[in-house]
Amino acid sequence: FGTQRKLPNRIEKDESKFYYLQKYQGQDWRIHLDLANTQNMEEESSYAKQIWGIYLHEILAHIESADDIEKTISRAAYAGLLGADDKVQVFQIVEQLLNHPLLSAYYKAGLHVANETDLVDEAGKLHRPDRLVFFKDKTIVIDYKTGKINEKHKKQIQEYADLLALMKYPNPECYLVYLDQNIEVVQI
Repeated sequence: FGTQRKLPNRIEKDESKFYYLQKYQGQDWRIHLDLANTQNMEEESSYAKQIWGIYLHEILAHIESADDIEKTISRAAYAGLLGADDKVQVFQIVEQLLNHPLLSAYYKAGLHVANETDLVDEAGKLHRPDRLVFFKDKTIVIDYKTGKINEKHKKQIQEYADLLALMKYPNPECYLVYLDQNIEVVQI
């Protein structure tokens, strides 16, 4: 499709010390997903919680606004990711998320959103925040977590914000969203 063009042999370095890739062939992050090590992986409930978190992340990656909830959850159920009870539970969690006072403005239809998008730092390391929402005066960074609140989560989302600031995106604001029966939002 289209015409094939040859990339230049030399990539110029711009003033912000970032290299702009002319072409980047990413891979689906799900094939590289490893479950976190835990001390008691033998416990089925621990393993089930990790799988649940993976499925929940997969569903949220396809939701840009409230308009996407029904079809995304239905697709996940059709694909076998969710049973009937799970479907109800996911719907309740997603509704809490989209109606949360700190977050509801970032799930409205028509916003410029990037879910599960790769950011590349100066060293070539990939970073993948769960959700970015772009406004003229600020950039919203949302990262979903299933499990307990952990200081390393704050460090991770702050790295995303620092990278976005270096890339000249305005005023990054960060939100960690802990997904459980009742969601908890931590603004960083």
